[in-house]
Amino acid sequence: MDSKLTVNDLSGLLSDKSTSWSQAIASRSALRALPIALREDIARSDQDYLLLLFKSVLFPWAALNDTRADYGSALITIRFLIDLSVNQIDNPAIYAVHNSILASSFESVTNPLYEDIKVFVGDQAAMSTLNAGRAMAAHSSGPMTNVANDAVWDAAHSDYRWLDAQSDADSAPRKLTHKRLWPTSRPPRAATEALEAVKREDPLLQRNFRNWIDWFERRLRGERAAFDIPGDSYRKEDKAILRRLAAASEKHFWDRGAPYVNGQLAQWLEEARERAAKTLQRDKELYESGAKILSEIMPDEPANNDHLAPRLQSAASPQATERDGKLDAGPNPQFDQPRFSGDLADLPSELRSFVRVLSGSLGENASRFMRSSLAEYENEMLVRGNRPILGTLKGLASAIAREVWTTESLAGSDDPDEWAMRDEREWGPGTADMFRTFFHYHRDLITHFPLDEEREELLRKTPINEIAASGDALTDPVELVTGLIRDLHGQGMATDDILKIVEAHEQYNANIATLPPPDLDLPSDYVTPKRRHVLMTAGFYLHLYSVLGSTASLASVVAANPALATQIQAAAEALLRFIV
Repeated sequence: MDSKLTVNDLSGLLSDKSTSWSQAIASRSALRALPIALREDIARSDQDYLLLLFKSVLFPWAALNDTRADYGSALITIRFLIDLSVNQIDNPAIYAVHNSILASSFESVTNPLYEDIKVFVGDQAAMSTLNAGRAMAAHSSGPMTNVANDAVWDAAHSDYRWLDAQSDADSAPRKLTHKRLWPTSRPPRAATEALEAVKREDPLLQRNFRNWIDWFERRLRGERAAFDIPGDSYRKEDKAILRRLAAASEKHFWDRGAPYVNGQLAQWLEEARERAAKTLQRDKELYESGAKILSEIMPDEPANNDHLAPRLQSAASPQATERDGKLDAGPNPQFDQPRFSGDLADLPSELRSFVRVLSGSLGENASRFMRSSLAEYENEMLVRGNRPILGTLKGLASAIAREVWTTESLAGSDDPDEWAMRDEREWGPGTADMFRTFFHYHRDLITHFPLDEEREELLRKTPINEIAASGDALTDPVELVTGLIRDLHGQGMATDDILKIVEAHEQYNANIATLPPPDLDLPSDYVTPKRRHVLMTAGFYLHLYSVLGSTASLASVVAANPALATQIQAAAEALLRFIV
Protein backbone atom coordinates (compact mmCIF):
# COMPACT_ATOMS: atom_id res chain seq x y z
CA MET A 1 0.00 0.00 0.00
CA ASP A 2 1.84 3.12 -1.23
CA SER A 3 -0.81 5.75 -0.39
CA LYS A 4 -1.27 7.20 3.07
CA LEU A 5 -3.09 4.98 5.53
CA THR A 6 -6.53 5.91 6.82
CA VAL A 7 -8.30 4.76 9.96
CA ASN A 8 -10.26 2.21 7.96
CA ASP A 9 -7.08 1.01 6.21
CA LEU A 10 -5.28 0.32 9.48
CA SER A 11 -8.36 -1.22 11.11
CA GLY A 12 -8.75 -3.52 8.10
CA LEU A 13 -5.09 -4.57 8.11
CA LEU A 14 -5.26 -5.46 11.80
CA SER A 15 -8.71 -7.08 11.83
CA ASP A 16 -7.39 -10.62 11.34
CA LYS A 17 -4.03 -10.22 13.06
CA SER A 18 -3.02 -11.13 16.59
CA THR A 19 -4.37 -8.70 19.17
CA SER A 20 -0.79 -8.12 20.32
CA TRP A 21 -0.02 -6.53 16.92
CA SER A 22 -2.78 -3.99 17.47
CA GLN A 23 -1.70 -3.44 21.07
CA ALA A 24 1.87 -2.74 19.96
CA ILE A 25 0.79 -0.19 17.34
CA ALA A 26 -1.65 1.45 19.77
CA SER A 27 1.02 1.63 22.47
CA ARG A 28 3.56 3.23 20.16
CA SER A 29 1.02 5.75 18.81
CA ALA A 30 0.16 6.74 22.39
CA LEU A 31 3.85 7.13 23.18
CA ARG A 32 4.24 9.43 20.17
CA ALA A 33 1.37 11.55 21.49
CA LEU A 34 2.71 11.65 25.07
CA PRO A 35 4.76 14.88 24.76
CA ILE A 36 1.62 16.69 23.58
CA ALA A 37 -0.42 15.20 26.44
CA LEU A 38 2.18 16.43 28.92
CA ARG A 39 1.54 19.99 27.67
CA GLU A 40 -2.11 19.84 28.77
CA ASP A 41 -2.83 22.48 31.46
CA ILE A 42 -4.03 19.93 33.97
CA ALA A 43 -0.88 17.86 33.47
CA ARG A 44 1.30 20.85 34.24
CA SER A 45 -0.69 21.79 37.34
CA ASP A 46 -1.54 18.38 38.79
CA GLN A 47 1.39 16.02 39.43
CA ASP A 48 -0.95 13.12 40.19
CA TYR A 49 -2.52 13.51 36.76
CA LEU A 50 0.92 13.65 35.20
CA LEU A 51 1.74 10.38 36.98
CA LEU A 52 -1.45 8.85 35.54
CA LEU A 53 -0.32 9.79 32.01
CA PHE A 54 3.06 8.15 32.48
CA LYS A 55 1.43 5.02 33.95
CA SER A 56 -0.99 4.92 31.02
CA VAL A 57 1.80 4.68 28.46
CA LEU A 58 4.25 2.63 30.53
CA PHE A 59 2.06 -0.37 31.32
CA PRO A 60 0.87 -1.18 27.75
CA TRP A 61 4.54 -1.05 26.70
CA ALA A 62 5.61 -3.17 29.69
CA ALA A 63 2.94 -5.82 29.02
CA LEU A 64 4.32 -6.29 25.50
CA ASN A 65 7.97 -6.03 26.50
CA ASP A 66 7.75 -8.45 29.46
CA THR A 67 5.42 -11.17 28.21
CA ARG A 68 6.17 -13.54 31.10
CA ALA A 69 4.45 -11.28 33.63
CA ASP A 70 0.78 -10.39 34.15
CA TYR A 71 -0.03 -6.70 33.86
CA GLY A 72 -3.78 -7.25 33.45
CA SER A 73 -4.95 -5.88 36.81
CA ALA A 74 -2.80 -2.76 36.53
CA LEU A 75 -4.09 -2.06 33.02
CA ILE A 76 -7.72 -2.46 34.03
CA THR A 77 -7.28 -0.06 36.97
CA ILE A 78 -5.55 2.51 34.77
CA ARG A 79 -8.31 2.12 32.18
CA PHE A 80 -10.92 3.10 34.76
CA LEU A 81 -8.93 6.17 35.81
CA ILE A 82 -8.13 7.35 32.28
CA ASP A 83 -11.79 6.83 31.32
CA LEU A 84 -12.71 9.48 33.88
CA SER A 85 -10.11 11.95 32.60
CA VAL A 86 -11.19 11.58 28.96
CA ASN A 87 -14.69 12.64 29.93
CA GLN A 88 -13.28 15.88 31.39
CA ILE A 89 -10.51 16.82 28.92
CA ASP A 90 -10.96 17.44 25.21
CA ASN A 91 -7.46 16.70 23.90
CA PRO A 92 -6.69 14.24 21.08
CA ALA A 93 -3.37 13.35 22.74
CA ILE A 94 -5.28 12.13 25.81
CA TYR A 95 -7.65 10.23 23.51
CA ALA A 96 -4.67 8.48 21.89
CA VAL A 97 -3.49 7.32 25.33
CA HIS A 98 -7.05 6.22 26.18
CA ASN A 99 -7.34 4.15 22.97
CA SER A 100 -4.09 2.38 23.81
CA ILE A 101 -5.34 1.48 27.29
CA LEU A 102 -8.60 0.15 25.80
CA ALA A 103 -6.59 -2.01 23.39
CA SER A 104 -4.35 -3.35 26.15
CA SER A 105 -7.13 -4.12 28.65
CA PHE A 106 -9.54 -5.64 26.14
CA GLU A 107 -10.29 -8.66 28.35
CA SER A 108 -12.51 -6.47 30.49
CA VAL A 109 -14.27 -4.75 27.58
CA THR A 110 -17.80 -5.67 26.60
CA ASN A 111 -19.30 -3.81 23.67
CA PRO A 112 -22.32 -5.02 21.66
CA LEU A 113 -20.93 -3.37 18.53
CA TYR A 114 -17.99 -5.80 18.46
CA GLU A 115 -18.43 -9.53 18.05
CA ASP A 116 -14.76 -10.09 17.31
CA ILE A 117 -12.26 -8.85 19.87
CA LYS A 118 -9.56 -8.59 17.16
CA VAL A 119 -11.67 -6.02 15.34
CA PHE A 120 -12.20 -4.05 18.55
CA VAL A 121 -8.50 -3.95 19.41
CA GLY A 122 -7.56 -3.15 15.81
CA ASP A 123 -10.01 -0.24 15.81
CA GLN A 124 -8.47 1.09 19.02
CA ALA A 125 -5.01 0.96 17.42
CA ALA A 126 -6.30 2.88 14.42
CA MET A 127 -8.03 5.45 16.63
CA SER A 128 -4.93 5.85 18.79
CA THR A 129 -2.95 6.62 15.64
CA LEU A 130 -5.65 8.99 14.36
CA ASN A 131 -5.72 10.92 17.63
CA ALA A 132 -1.93 11.02 17.90
CA GLY A 133 -1.81 12.50 14.39
CA ARG A 134 -4.46 15.08 15.29
CA ALA A 135 -2.57 16.03 18.45
CA MET A 136 0.66 16.45 16.52
CA ALA A 137 -1.08 18.54 13.84
CA ALA A 138 -2.76 20.75 16.44
CA HIS A 139 0.64 21.69 17.84
CA SER A 140 2.06 22.53 14.41
CA SER A 141 1.30 25.37 12.07
CA GLY A 142 1.16 26.09 8.34
CA PRO A 143 2.47 23.35 6.05
CA MET A 144 3.98 21.57 9.08
CA THR A 145 0.45 20.62 10.17
CA ASN A 146 0.14 17.98 7.46
CA VAL A 147 3.78 16.95 7.85
CA ALA A 148 3.30 16.25 11.56
CA ASN A 149 0.10 14.28 11.00
CA ASP A 150 1.66 12.29 8.15
CA ALA A 151 4.69 11.47 10.33
CA VAL A 152 2.45 9.71 12.85
CA TRP A 153 0.69 7.66 10.17
CA ASP A 154 3.97 6.84 8.43
CA ALA A 155 5.37 5.61 11.74
CA ALA A 156 2.32 3.39 12.38
CA HIS A 157 2.51 2.04 8.83
CA SER A 158 6.22 1.35 9.30
CA ASP A 159 5.41 -0.56 12.50
CA TYR A 160 2.81 -2.66 10.68
CA ARG A 161 5.15 -3.47 7.79
CA TRP A 162 7.88 -4.44 10.26
CA LEU A 163 5.52 -6.77 12.13
CA ASP A 164 4.32 -8.30 8.89
CA ALA A 165 7.89 -9.03 7.77
CA GLN A 166 8.78 -11.05 10.88
CA SER A 167 8.87 -14.84 10.63
CA ASP A 168 7.52 -15.30 14.16
CA ALA A 169 4.32 -13.32 14.55
CA ASP A 170 4.04 -14.15 18.26
CA SER A 171 7.36 -12.63 19.33
CA ALA A 172 7.28 -9.73 16.86
CA PRO A 173 5.30 -7.27 19.07
CA ARG A 174 7.79 -7.72 21.90
CA LYS A 175 10.68 -7.06 19.53
CA LEU A 176 8.88 -3.96 18.20
CA THR A 177 9.04 -2.43 21.68
CA HIS A 178 12.85 -2.47 21.30
CA LYS A 179 12.81 -0.32 18.16
CA ARG A 180 13.16 3.44 17.96
CA LEU A 181 9.81 5.14 18.45
CA TRP A 182 10.09 7.07 15.19
CA PRO A 183 11.39 5.29 12.06
CA THR A 184 13.32 8.37 10.99
CA SER A 185 16.30 9.67 12.91
CA ARG A 186 14.38 12.72 14.17
CA PRO A 187 10.78 12.85 15.43
CA PRO A 188 8.43 15.61 14.21
CA ARG A 189 9.28 19.06 15.51
CA ALA A 190 5.99 19.28 17.43
CA ALA A 191 6.88 16.21 19.49
CA THR A 192 10.43 17.38 20.18
CA GLU A 193 9.42 20.92 21.10
CA ALA A 194 6.64 19.72 23.40
CA LEU A 195 9.00 17.51 25.40
CA GLU A 196 11.68 20.19 25.61
CA ALA A 197 9.08 22.72 26.73
CA VAL A 198 7.95 20.45 29.55
CA LYS A 199 11.53 20.02 30.74
CA ARG A 200 12.39 23.71 30.31
CA GLU A 201 9.30 25.37 31.73
CA ASP A 202 8.94 23.32 34.89
CA PRO A 203 12.30 22.35 36.41
CA LEU A 204 10.52 21.05 39.53
CA LEU A 205 8.45 18.69 37.40
CA GLN A 206 11.53 17.58 35.51
CA ARG A 207 13.31 16.83 38.76
CA ASN A 208 10.36 15.00 40.34
CA PHE A 209 9.63 13.00 37.20
CA ARG A 210 13.18 12.59 35.93
CA ASN A 211 12.97 8.78 36.00
CA TRP A 212 9.73 8.79 34.03
CA ILE A 213 11.10 11.25 31.48
CA ASP A 214 14.26 9.13 31.21
CA TRP A 215 12.04 6.08 30.61
CA PHE A 216 10.27 7.90 27.76
CA GLU A 217 13.50 9.12 26.16
CA ARG A 218 14.76 5.54 26.19
CA ARG A 219 11.67 4.63 24.12
CA LEU A 220 12.61 7.34 21.64
CA ARG A 221 16.04 5.75 21.26
CA GLY A 222 14.62 2.21 21.08
CA GLU A 223 16.52 0.91 24.08
CA ARG A 224 15.51 -2.47 25.41
CA ALA A 225 15.51 -1.85 29.15
CA ALA A 226 12.87 0.34 30.75
CA PHE A 227 15.27 2.10 33.12
CA ASP A 228 18.96 2.97 33.21
CA ILE A 229 20.54 0.30 35.44
CA PRO A 230 24.20 -0.16 34.42
CA GLY A 231 25.35 -3.76 34.70
CA ASP A 232 21.80 -5.19 34.67
CA SER A 233 22.89 -7.53 31.89
CA TYR A 234 19.77 -9.69 31.64
CA ARG A 235 17.23 -7.06 32.73
CA LYS A 236 16.44 -8.94 35.92
CA GLU A 237 16.44 -5.76 38.01
CA ASP A 238 14.64 -3.83 35.29
CA LYS A 239 11.83 -6.38 34.98
CA ALA A 240 11.57 -6.65 38.76
CA ILE A 241 10.86 -2.91 39.04
CA LEU A 242 8.24 -3.04 36.28
CA ARG A 243 6.52 -5.96 37.98
CA ARG A 244 6.75 -4.23 41.34
CA LEU A 245 4.99 -1.17 39.90
CA ALA A 246 2.32 -3.40 38.34
CA ALA A 247 1.70 -5.26 41.60
CA ALA A 248 1.56 -2.11 43.75
CA SER A 249 -1.88 -1.46 45.20
CA GLU A 250 -3.84 1.73 44.67
CA LYS A 251 -4.58 2.19 48.37
CA HIS A 252 -1.07 1.67 49.72
CA PHE A 253 1.01 3.00 46.83
CA TRP A 254 -0.48 4.95 43.93
CA ASP A 255 -3.12 6.83 45.97
CA ARG A 256 -0.38 8.23 48.19
CA GLY A 257 0.44 10.69 45.44
CA ALA A 258 3.16 11.47 42.91
CA PRO A 259 5.84 12.64 45.38
CA TYR A 260 5.61 9.37 47.30
CA VAL A 261 5.50 7.17 44.18
CA ASN A 262 8.37 8.99 42.51
CA GLY A 263 10.42 8.82 45.69
CA GLN A 264 9.84 5.07 45.96
CA LEU A 265 10.74 4.55 42.30
CA ALA A 266 13.96 6.52 42.78
CA GLN A 267 14.82 4.40 45.83
CA TRP A 268 14.11 1.14 43.98
CA LEU A 269 16.32 2.24 41.09
CA GLU A 270 19.15 3.22 43.41
CA GLU A 271 18.99 -0.15 45.17
CA ALA A 272 18.79 -1.98 41.83
CA ARG A 273 21.86 -0.13 40.52
CA GLU A 274 23.83 -1.08 43.62
CA ARG A 275 22.87 -4.76 43.22
CA ALA A 276 23.65 -4.69 39.48
CA ALA A 277 27.06 -3.15 40.14
CA LYS A 278 27.86 -5.92 42.61
CA THR A 279 26.67 -8.56 40.14
CA LEU A 280 28.78 -7.01 37.39
CA GLN A 281 31.86 -7.11 39.59
CA ARG A 282 31.12 -10.71 40.57
CA ASP A 283 30.71 -11.71 36.91
CA LYS A 284 34.00 -10.04 36.10
CA GLU A 285 35.74 -12.00 38.84
CA LEU A 286 34.08 -15.22 37.68
CA TYR A 287 35.19 -14.59 34.12
CA GLU A 288 38.76 -13.95 35.19
CA SER A 289 38.85 -17.09 37.31
CA GLY A 290 36.77 -19.21 34.92
CA ALA A 291 39.82 -20.49 33.07
CA LYS A 292 40.62 -22.70 36.03
CA ILE A 293 37.25 -24.43 35.62
CA LEU A 294 37.58 -24.61 31.84
CA SER A 295 40.98 -26.29 32.12
CA GLU A 296 39.29 -29.34 33.65
CA ILE A 297 36.70 -29.74 30.88
CA MET A 298 38.94 -31.51 28.39
CA PRO A 299 41.44 -33.57 30.40
CA ASP A 300 43.28 -34.92 27.31
CA GLU A 301 44.26 -31.37 26.45
CA PRO A 302 47.15 -29.66 28.25
CA ALA A 303 45.74 -28.01 31.38
CA ASN A 304 45.95 -24.25 30.99
CA ASN A 305 43.79 -21.25 31.73
CA ASP A 306 42.67 -20.45 28.21
CA HIS A 307 42.50 -23.52 26.02
CA LEU A 308 38.73 -23.88 25.43
CA ALA A 309 37.42 -20.32 25.14
CA PRO A 310 39.91 -19.35 22.40
CA ARG A 311 39.11 -22.52 20.46
CA LEU A 312 35.39 -21.80 20.58
CA GLN A 313 36.11 -18.21 19.62
CA SER A 314 38.19 -19.14 16.58
CA ALA A 315 35.82 -21.90 15.43
CA ALA A 316 32.58 -19.95 15.90
CA SER A 317 30.29 -19.35 12.98
CA PRO A 318 29.22 -16.56 12.49
CA GLN A 319 32.18 -14.31 13.27
CA ALA A 320 32.19 -10.63 14.11
CA THR A 321 34.09 -8.19 11.95
CA GLU A 322 34.24 -4.52 11.01
CA ARG A 323 32.95 -2.85 7.87
CA ASP A 324 33.24 0.88 7.20
CA GLY A 325 33.66 1.65 10.88
CA LYS A 326 30.56 -0.37 11.83
CA LEU A 327 30.21 -3.67 13.63
CA ASP A 328 29.45 -6.47 11.16
CA ALA A 329 29.28 -10.27 11.07
CA GLY A 330 29.48 -13.05 8.51
CA PRO A 331 31.00 -16.47 7.79
CA ASN A 332 34.08 -17.68 9.61
CA PRO A 333 36.86 -16.85 7.12
CA GLN A 334 38.82 -19.99 8.07
CA PHE A 335 36.34 -22.73 8.94
CA ASP A 336 33.60 -21.60 6.55
CA GLN A 337 35.91 -21.55 3.52
CA PRO A 338 34.80 -24.21 1.00
CA ARG A 339 36.99 -26.34 -1.21
CA PHE A 340 35.99 -25.98 -4.84
CA SER A 341 34.63 -28.83 -6.95
CA GLY A 342 32.36 -29.05 -9.97
CA ASP A 343 29.07 -29.53 -8.11
CA LEU A 344 29.61 -26.71 -5.59
CA ALA A 345 28.05 -24.10 -7.86
CA ASP A 346 24.79 -26.04 -8.24
CA LEU A 347 24.24 -27.24 -4.68
CA PRO A 348 22.79 -23.99 -3.24
CA SER A 349 20.08 -23.70 -5.91
CA GLU A 350 19.28 -27.41 -5.61
CA LEU A 351 18.99 -27.12 -1.85
CA ARG A 352 16.74 -24.07 -2.16
CA SER A 353 14.49 -26.00 -4.54
CA PHE A 354 14.14 -28.89 -2.10
CA VAL A 355 13.46 -26.54 0.79
CA ARG A 356 10.69 -24.82 -1.19
CA VAL A 357 9.14 -28.18 -2.08
CA LEU A 358 9.35 -29.33 1.53
CA SER A 359 7.88 -26.10 2.87
CA GLY A 360 4.97 -26.39 0.44
CA SER A 361 4.38 -30.03 1.38
CA LEU A 362 4.23 -29.62 5.13
CA GLY A 363 0.90 -30.38 6.69
CA GLU A 364 -0.78 -28.66 9.60
CA ASN A 365 1.11 -30.94 11.97
CA ALA A 366 4.42 -29.22 11.17
CA SER A 367 5.61 -27.00 14.01
CA ARG A 368 6.38 -23.32 13.65
CA PHE A 369 9.96 -24.24 14.58
CA MET A 370 10.17 -26.52 11.53
CA ARG A 371 8.71 -23.91 9.20
CA SER A 372 10.93 -21.09 10.44
CA SER A 373 14.05 -23.31 10.30
CA LEU A 374 13.35 -24.26 6.68
CA ALA A 375 12.70 -20.62 5.79
CA GLU A 376 15.96 -19.48 7.41
CA TYR A 377 17.88 -22.29 5.68
CA GLU A 378 16.52 -21.23 2.29
CA ASN A 379 17.35 -17.59 3.05
CA GLU A 380 20.94 -18.46 4.00
CA MET A 381 21.36 -20.30 0.68
CA LEU A 382 19.80 -17.40 -1.20
CA VAL A 383 21.92 -14.70 0.45
CA ARG A 384 25.30 -16.45 0.71
CA GLY A 385 25.11 -19.39 -1.68
CA ASN A 386 28.09 -21.73 -1.45
CA ARG A 387 29.81 -19.55 1.17
CA PRO A 388 27.24 -19.70 3.97
CA ILE A 389 27.62 -19.08 7.65
CA LEU A 390 28.17 -22.77 8.19
CA GLY A 391 27.40 -22.70 11.91
CA THR A 392 23.98 -21.22 11.19
CA LEU A 393 23.28 -23.65 8.35
CA LYS A 394 24.26 -26.74 10.33
CA GLY A 395 22.33 -25.56 13.36
CA LEU A 396 19.17 -25.19 11.28
CA ALA A 397 19.68 -28.58 9.62
CA SER A 398 20.24 -30.19 13.01
CA ALA A 399 16.99 -28.70 14.33
CA ILE A 400 15.05 -29.83 11.24
CA ALA A 401 16.44 -33.36 11.55
CA ARG A 402 15.41 -33.56 15.19
CA GLU A 403 11.81 -32.80 14.22
CA VAL A 404 11.66 -35.71 11.75
CA TRP A 405 14.05 -38.48 12.83
CA THR A 406 14.60 -40.27 16.13
CA THR A 407 17.54 -39.04 18.16
CA GLU A 408 18.91 -42.59 18.46
CA SER A 409 19.06 -43.09 14.68
CA LEU A 410 20.66 -39.68 14.17
CA ALA A 411 23.29 -40.53 16.75
CA GLY A 412 23.91 -43.98 15.26
CA SER A 413 24.58 -43.04 11.63
CA ASP A 414 25.56 -40.17 9.37
CA ASP A 415 23.60 -41.68 6.47
CA PRO A 416 20.08 -40.21 6.01
CA ASP A 417 18.96 -43.51 4.45
CA GLU A 418 19.49 -45.19 7.84
CA TRP A 419 17.58 -42.67 9.92
CA ALA A 420 14.28 -43.77 11.45
CA MET A 421 11.29 -41.44 11.49
CA ARG A 422 9.87 -40.39 14.82
CA ASP A 423 6.38 -41.26 13.60
CA GLU A 424 5.66 -42.67 10.13
CA ARG A 425 2.07 -41.44 10.34
CA GLU A 426 3.19 -37.90 11.06
CA TRP A 427 4.86 -37.24 7.73
CA GLY A 428 4.12 -40.04 5.29
CA PRO A 429 6.56 -41.87 2.98
CA GLY A 430 6.60 -39.18 0.27
CA THR A 431 7.57 -36.40 2.65
CA ALA A 432 10.11 -38.68 4.33
CA ASP A 433 11.80 -39.30 0.97
CA MET A 434 12.00 -35.57 0.31
CA PHE A 435 13.57 -34.99 3.71
CA ARG A 436 16.14 -37.74 3.04
CA THR A 437 17.01 -36.21 -0.33
CA PHE A 438 17.34 -32.77 1.24
CA PHE A 439 19.74 -34.10 3.88
CA HIS A 440 21.79 -35.94 1.25
CA TYR A 441 22.28 -32.64 -0.58
CA HIS A 442 22.97 -30.84 2.70
CA ARG A 443 25.65 -33.42 3.57
CA ASP A 444 27.16 -33.04 0.09
CA LEU A 445 27.46 -29.30 0.64
CA ILE A 446 29.08 -29.71 4.06
CA THR A 447 31.77 -32.05 2.69
CA HIS A 448 33.17 -29.09 0.73
CA PHE A 449 34.36 -27.47 3.98
CA PRO A 450 37.53 -29.37 4.96
CA LEU A 451 38.11 -27.66 8.32
CA ASP A 452 34.57 -28.29 9.52
CA GLU A 453 35.52 -31.71 10.89
CA GLU A 454 38.03 -30.05 13.23
CA ARG A 455 35.22 -27.90 14.57
CA GLU A 456 32.94 -30.93 14.92
CA GLU A 457 35.60 -32.66 16.99
CA LEU A 458 35.65 -29.70 19.35
CA LEU A 459 31.85 -29.89 19.68
CA ARG A 460 31.95 -33.65 20.30
CA LYS A 461 34.47 -33.21 23.12
CA THR A 462 32.55 -30.42 24.86
CA PRO A 463 29.28 -31.59 26.43
CA ILE A 464 26.84 -29.18 28.05
CA ASN A 465 24.18 -29.45 30.72
CA GLU A 466 21.12 -29.50 28.47
CA ILE A 467 18.68 -29.30 31.35
CA ALA A 468 20.30 -26.13 32.69
CA ALA A 469 20.51 -24.63 29.18
CA SER A 470 16.78 -23.99 29.00
CA GLY A 471 14.23 -21.25 29.52
CA ASP A 472 15.38 -17.86 30.78
CA ALA A 473 18.89 -19.14 31.50
CA LEU A 474 19.40 -19.56 27.75
CA THR A 475 17.15 -16.84 26.36
CA ASP A 476 18.35 -13.99 28.61
CA PRO A 477 21.99 -13.79 27.41
CA VAL A 478 20.95 -14.04 23.76
CA GLU A 479 18.21 -11.43 24.16
CA LEU A 480 20.77 -9.20 25.87
CA VAL A 481 23.21 -9.31 22.95
CA THR A 482 20.42 -8.91 20.39
CA GLY A 483 19.25 -5.82 22.25
CA LEU A 484 22.78 -4.41 22.30
CA ILE A 485 23.21 -4.92 18.55
CA ARG A 486 19.78 -3.43 17.94
CA ASP A 487 20.82 -0.35 19.94
CA LEU A 488 24.08 -0.08 17.95
CA HIS A 489 22.17 -0.40 14.69
CA GLY A 490 19.84 2.38 15.80
CA GLN A 491 22.90 4.56 16.44
CA GLY A 492 24.28 3.80 12.96
CA MET A 493 27.15 1.78 14.47
CA ALA A 494 26.18 -1.73 13.29
CA THR A 495 25.36 -3.01 9.82
CA ASP A 496 22.03 -4.36 8.62
CA ASP A 497 23.71 -7.76 8.16
CA ILE A 498 24.70 -8.25 11.79
CA LEU A 499 21.27 -7.07 12.95
CA LYS A 500 19.56 -9.64 10.72
CA ILE A 501 21.94 -12.34 11.93
CA VAL A 502 21.37 -11.72 15.63
CA GLU A 503 17.61 -11.28 15.28
CA ALA A 504 17.29 -14.58 13.39
CA HIS A 505 19.64 -16.09 15.97
CA GLU A 506 17.43 -14.85 18.81
CA GLN A 507 14.33 -16.49 17.30
CA TYR A 508 16.15 -19.78 16.76
CA ASN A 509 17.46 -19.57 20.32
CA ALA A 510 13.95 -19.15 21.71
CA ASN A 511 12.94 -22.37 20.00
CA ILE A 512 16.06 -24.24 21.09
CA ALA A 513 15.52 -23.12 24.70
CA THR A 514 12.26 -25.09 24.85
CA LEU A 515 13.72 -28.40 23.65
CA PRO A 516 13.63 -31.20 26.24
CA PRO A 517 16.95 -32.86 27.14
CA PRO A 518 18.01 -35.87 25.03
CA ASP A 519 17.83 -39.44 26.27
CA LEU A 520 20.46 -40.29 28.86
CA ASP A 521 21.66 -43.36 26.95
CA LEU A 522 22.89 -41.33 23.95
CA PRO A 523 26.66 -41.37 23.31
CA SER A 524 28.39 -38.58 25.23
CA ASP A 525 29.99 -37.31 22.03
CA TYR A 526 26.71 -36.90 20.15
CA VAL A 527 26.28 -33.24 19.20
CA THR A 528 22.67 -32.29 19.86
CA PRO A 529 21.12 -29.17 18.28
CA LYS A 530 21.25 -27.43 21.66
CA ARG A 531 24.93 -28.29 22.27
CA ARG A 532 25.87 -27.02 18.82
CA HIS A 533 23.90 -23.84 19.34
CA VAL A 534 25.18 -23.03 22.84
CA LEU A 535 28.84 -23.60 21.99
CA MET A 536 28.75 -21.75 18.68
CA THR A 537 26.88 -18.86 20.29
CA ALA A 538 29.38 -18.64 23.13
CA GLY A 539 32.19 -18.62 20.58
CA PHE A 540 30.47 -15.91 18.54
CA TYR A 541 30.11 -13.68 21.61
CA LEU A 542 33.72 -14.28 22.63
CA HIS A 543 34.84 -13.28 19.15
CA LEU A 544 32.53 -10.27 19.21
CA TYR A 545 34.08 -9.19 22.51
CA SER A 546 37.58 -9.65 21.08
CA VAL A 547 36.83 -7.64 17.93
CA LEU A 548 35.42 -4.75 19.94
CA GLY A 549 38.55 -4.64 22.06
CA SER A 550 41.13 -5.03 19.31
CA THR A 551 39.80 -3.22 16.22
CA ALA A 552 40.94 0.39 16.13
CA SER A 553 38.20 1.50 13.73
CA LEU A 554 35.55 0.34 16.24
CA ALA A 555 36.97 2.50 19.03
CA SER A 556 34.19 5.07 18.53
CA VAL A 557 31.55 2.34 18.91
CA VAL A 558 33.04 1.23 22.23
CA ALA A 559 33.53 4.81 23.42
CA ALA A 560 29.89 5.65 22.73
CA ASN A 561 28.73 2.50 24.53
CA PRO A 562 31.08 2.02 27.51
CA ALA A 563 29.22 -0.98 28.97
CA LEU A 564 28.97 -2.81 25.63
CA ALA A 565 32.03 -5.05 25.82
CA THR A 566 31.42 -5.96 29.45
CA GLN A 567 27.82 -6.97 28.75
CA ILE A 568 28.81 -9.13 25.79
CA GLN A 569 31.51 -10.72 27.91
CA ALA A 570 28.92 -11.47 30.60
CA ALA A 571 26.61 -13.08 28.02
CA ALA A 572 29.44 -15.32 26.79
CA GLU A 573 30.30 -16.27 30.35
CA ALA A 574 26.67 -17.18 31.04
CA LEU A 575 26.72 -19.63 28.12
CA LEU A 576 30.10 -21.07 29.08
CA ARG A 577 28.64 -22.05 32.45
CA PHE A 578 26.50 -24.67 30.72
CA ILE A 579 29.63 -26.65 29.84
CA VAL A 580 30.12 -29.72 32.04
